[in-house]
Amino acid sequence: MNLYSIKQAILNLTDIEFVRFQNWFDKIGCNRINKNAKSSKIRQAVLNLTDKEFDHFWDWFEDLSDERWAEEVENNPVARACLEIGNMIMSKPDPGKFLADLLGGSNKAKEKE
Repeated sequence: MNLYSIKQAILNLTDIEFVRFQNWFDKIGCNRINKNAKSSKIRQAVLNLTDKEFDHFWDWFEDLSDERWAEEVENNPVARACLEIGNMIMSKPDPGKFLADLLGGSNKAKEKE
């Protein structure tokens, strides 16, 4: 399998298969450890790439993962709301203190009830 065939195969994966491949790549594949690769021709092909091809693949795959994540967030109202809340928290001068105050305030409100 050449680099182009690998990319095409990954683009053709279902969402669940893509997530499984992504999890494998993040844990094992990016270190090029030949573990759990025999279960997938794509995984084995990624491990067999030359160093130059692998670097190109890695950059391409990171971009693809980011694009798919952005699509998922865009199409999921709950994920969009979580992202907005996360951005709001991280925009504060001290996100940890803000979050602690926010959670502490909700606990005090429950105690008053």
